[in-house]
Amino acid sequence: MARKNTAVFTKEQLVGSEEFRDQRDLVIAILKDDVPYTKEEASRLLNEFMERTVN
Repeated sequence: MARKNTAVFTKEQLVGSEEFRDQRDLVIAILKDDVPYTKEEASRLLNEFMERTVN
């Protein structure tokens, strides 16, 4: 998951970040507590969730 020489963040850090301010509820629901994420990985996961088709 985490890339070498790339900053990684905990779910809690991303929840508190200004960049994900409008998506806090989604960050809480989608990301796992014990997994570090780059901002790009977190954004990709949130976008994939939002673009899912509802049956």
